[in-house]
Amino acid sequence: MALVRDGQAEGKSVDAVVDEIQHKVPYQLNNQKPMHELVKETPDENWLWELEAGSNKRAASMWVPLRDMLIYLRTQVHAAAHESGTN
Repeated sequence: MALVRDGQAEGKSVDAVVDEIQHKVPYQLNNQKPMHELVKETPDENWLWELEAGSNKRAASMWVPLRDMLIYLRTQVHAAAHESGTN
């Protein structure tokens, strides 16, 4: 995530980076665990990975299979519609 890399390059604190992330890219689970709390529970050496790569890896593992399934189902619906003569 560019916000993390840029913030780190600018010497911003973890709290400042998290504030900027929460402002620009709202954290969807914030009502269950605020991002600041999540980062504080993450060991210092892992927070950068968590904010930069971890969220992307989790999103890919959760949403890519669903996207692929929906694409497959759409092709099946189009094929069935084409076979029945309805488009």
